[in-house]
Amino acid sequence: MEAFNEALRNIDRLIKLEQKKGEKTEENKKLEAIKISTLFNIAYWYETDHQYDEASSRYKEVKDKHPDYIDAFLRLAYLARMRGNVSRAFFWIEESAKSRAKAPVNQYCLKGKILMDRGDTAEAEKTFRFVIEKIYNADTYSFLGLANLAYKKGMDLKLENQDQQDRLLVRAYNKYLDILANDQSNCFACIGLANILAYFNKTEDAQEIFKLMAESNQNLYQPLMNRAHLSIGEKNFEIAINLYQNILEKFLPNDLKTEMFLSKAYFIKGDYD
Repeated sequence: MEAFNEALRNIDRLIKLEQKKGEKTEENKKLEAIKISTLFNIAYWYETDHQYDEASSRYKEVKDKHPDYIDAFLRLAYLARMRGNVSRAFFWIEESAKSRAKAPVNQYCLKGKILMDRGDTAEAEKTFRFVIEKIYNADTYSFLGLANLAYKKGMDLKLENQDQQDRLLVRAYNKYLDILANDQSNCFACIGLANILAYFNKTEDAQEIFKLMAESNQNLYQPLMNRAHLSIGEKNFEIAINLYQNILEKFLPNDLKTEMFLSKAYFIKGDYD
């Protein structure tokens, strides 16, 4: 953090030197752009360090000083969604849409993700399809959103609709494969494949994918979380407990949902202490 602050001080010093020249020089514009990027990176550092209140304050500082810096609005929307405040998340997305600097793909993709998390699958699907059909027909995130929706629809079906459930999951599986055909390193498509393999009792293959994803994407908790869930189903409670604890320590400190998963693992294991 001290390195960031030192960088800001140096940038401010250079900007003042340029301003003494009495005109808005090209160098001055470059320095202003570097400064705002540094301010944004400071906010993001706080976010990755799980200091979410400080991160929110810093992002607000960025958007107040530079109303066209859309990424600050979208990070505020993401933090609101993470905290469960969907209406606030939508507020920040709508605010970002007022900017002169348009980034509609990012705005619509985040909106689709929030709608999906809220259970509005029809609206989420419309949003992702709108991106592909009207804005950018090769947007990987939107294709991933549609694949995740097919997976969610399949998993939400009752047991009496087994055939329909299988068809939806096979459709989702093929969508994930299509994504990987164009982007072999897409971790979330790999996780989706592994989840479907686990559903069809290919648990060893699923576990192997989760392990590989965790090793190659050490800044993501999702492979660990999915592996922990699968370990519960396989009655490997000690592995699941260790994974949940790892997530809480490194990625999601004090996250209520993960703490509940951990408590459930202890309970099923029979460890009540």
